[in-house]
Amino acid sequence: MVTERALAGDLSLGPGVSPPDARYPQHDRLTAPGQRGPLRPPVVGALDIEFRVVRGRTVIARDHCVAPLKVMPSYYPEGDGQAYVMMLNNGGGVVQGDRYHLRFTVADGASAFVTTASATKVYRSEGPEATQELLITVGGEATLEHWPD
Repeated sequence: MVTERALAGDLSLGPGVSPPDARYPQHDRLTAPGQRGPLRPPVVGALDIEFRVVRGRTVIARDHCVAPLKVMPSYYPEGDGQAYVMMLNNGGGVVQGDRYHLRFTVADGASAFVTTASATKVYRSEGPEATQELLITVGGEATLEHWPD
């Protein structure tokens, strides 16, 4: 579980990350207008991955995930040292008010291919908009291929 202190900025994923309850006081009701069933509170997910070259191949040097986002171990299908990495969103889809923060850092000379496991469902809503922030830093002679769904 992520603490309010971590959500308030300790993750270093950008300004404006705040505790869910403070951001969306309207989510105290059980159902949204025109919807049947429960309305889940918004999600704040984060994924921060750093790639570096170690012994001639790119590896995940550091990763930090905040649910529902997750990263699988890297694999090397082409045998050339480029790391292939799959991101997962275990949240069941994107709904009103969800916020996702993704950061990929690729060090000098590293090469990474980042994709998702399947198509992400994005649900129509009348509430606050869902957002995804992507920050990419690529060093000299480095490559990043990002192929989201």
